[in-house]
Amino acid sequence: MSFTAVKCPSCGADVKINDGSESGYCEFCGSKVMQEKIIVEHRVDESGKYNNLIRLANNAFTDGDYGSAYDYYARAREISQTDNLITFRKAICAGYISECGDKNNEVISGIEAALAEASQKEVKDYLLEITKLVTGKRIDRPSEFIGADSCKKYVYDLMGHIRLADKLYRYVDSDDRATVESFCRVITDGCEIVGCEEFQYIRKADENKKFKFNLNLSLDGLSIDNLDKREELFYEVPSDILEDAERLSEKYDRESKKFVMAELNGINDRLINAKQTVKELPIQFNVLHCVFSIPAIIIALLFLFVKPVIGIVLFAVIIGAYIAYIKMDTDKAAQNAYQNLRDVKEEYNKTKTKLNQ
Repeated sequence: MSFTAVKCPSCGADVKINDGSESGYCEFCGSKVMQEKIIVEHRVDESGKYNNLIRLANNAFTDGDYGSAYDYYARAREISQTDNLITFRKAICAGYISECGDKNNEVISGIEAALAEASQKEVKDYLLEITKLVTGKRIDRPSEFIGADSCKKYVYDLMGHIRLADKLYRYVDSDDRATVESFCRVITDGCEIVGCEEFQYIRKADENKKFKFNLNLSLDGLSIDNLDKREELFYEVPSDILEDAERLSEKYDRESKKFVMAELNGINDRLINAKQTVKELPIQFNVLHCVFSIPAIIIALLFLFVKPVIGIVLFAVIIGAYIAYIKMDTDKAAQNAYQNLRDVKEEYNKTKTKLNQ
């Protein structure tokens, strides 16, 4: 039998421990002594296992295999919970694989914990991943619902994701129009689907049946007899789901339109300015008339009394040039002012229509 000699941590005496044992007792002070070699080897093994799990998890996450990534991150966190990125990515993976919102609480708590410890750069990257989760997760509607349970699962899957998006919206930069509108679109579009109140489905027993018709010619004309038609039923969305969908739809419809409202207010200011410009056109034209006509008349009168012929000719030339120039300039100014007014009005109406949709 072989022994390993280790130092007692209490009194410093040499303690011999059987190689098959993890611990022994000091003969001098009675303290329990652990084999450091075993502890170190265990730590090395755990470290290697942890690094391998993280590598597998990150590869799966990058490939979009969120189910496998979630499992690897969960196993890694059983070894160590110090890596902030792992906490965050596990929460994101939970969001992707969540069904009917069953992992929403885990998503929120994980993201909150990660953001609380994240640096400013990490926060920016995390918010991009949150947006990607909300806008990128697809809940595809089946081409045909087989049984009421398939309708129910689709409705609860969709509503679960809508509720998750609602809770994650607080992390969105309210001035980031693109992100705000993306979140709002996911929620309002989903609520519109859920809010249809009922979904048509067929019984499982009728799944393989086809629509067959028999054409019969008779004296009364053409008749169609249904030989084998699948029974079509309807799943009614629960009232609490409908109420929640309506509430969230109204909330995010208003939220998405705050940018449109600000845009509309800006256009309205431009419209007021354009109307004022058109209103002031006659005043501007009268000022131009005075600026050009009074000096021309004075010069012409001076020549008229000194040299009448030259005065008359000069007067006619000046007045003609004045009329041509003023008319051209004022017509152009009026045309630009009215065109600008029309353009701003059209933009205002389009924006107002968008706001009322």
